[in-house]
Amino acid sequence: MIFALFLIVAGIIFMGINFGLFQPEILVNLWRFWPVILIASGIMILGERHIPKWLATFLVGVLFLAVLAGVFYWDKNIHHTIINRASEAEVVHIDEPLSANTEKLSLTLSLGAQNVVLDSLSSGLLRGTVLAGGNKPKVTVKEKGGTTEVDVNQHIGWLNRIPEGQTDLQITDQIPVDLWLKLGATELKADFSKINLDFLSLHAGAGTNNVKLGSKSTKTTVEINAGASEVKVMVPKTSGLRVQRETGISSVEYSNLEMGEEDSKRVRQSTSFGAVNNIEVNLKAGVSTVRFIGY
Repeated sequence: MIFALFLIVAGIIFMGINFGLFQPEILVNLWRFWPVILIASGIMILGERHIPKWLATFLVGVLFLAVLAGVFYWDKNIHHTIINRASEAEVVHIDEPLSANTEKLSLTLSLGAQNVVLDSLSSGLLRGTVLAGGNKPKVTVKEKGGTTEVDVNQHIGWLNRIPEGQTDLQITDQIPVDLWLKLGATELKADFSKINLDFLSLHAGAGTNNVKLGSKSTKTTVEINAGASEVKVMVPKTSGLRVQRETGISSVEYSNLEMGEEDSKRVRQSTSFGAVNNIEVNLKAGVSTVRFIGY
């Protein structure tokens, strides 16, 4: 009974999509109605024990009609609200000066579906723009000792599922930097070759991530947590490289680097590790391709 009604509702929805009554994107939001199956099952159980079966059948039918009405309302109202909000692009300008008391920058970027370009800045602390489709990120700046903490947070609410945008930021190359990147479905192009990067945390969802590391810091610690992503890390051949991996069915490749054999703890390091500049990578990846390339 419940499965038959489910097929009927699904057929009506797909028919509506074919004839232009619904937007195809509505399929992404059908999962929101899964509790209806539990409710309908409970009604049918009541129909077998406590209420007339015809009444239970009637209530289940009304319930599934309500689902159709909910789908229609979502498609014609809430969905278009999201689209309209996404089309109202807001630009956030960031221009933080480098004060004489600032000894370190701690930068956190929490972004949704974005194209992100990061580069170095020779004067100033942080400069650039965040173009977000109707979902304006919040920028906070705090001073803690000699560290300036900057947090760029784009909140993703239940009405903000498609916050596509463009982020272009330049990061100071005058002082040490700790960087946390919490990214969604993102295309990342980051050139850190001139930045004194002490720590980098890259949490990447589905996307393409290109990162170029440098040798200004004597030790750079990198944490990569990749879901279904393509990650390319450019590494100076003059720096030592050490990679410890915890990977599922991901592919880890090395190009133009003299690497030793991987040990029993899944640690592999270059023959030059222990040099003046070293890069230590902790890699966690699901279904991803990760490539380390020497330059």
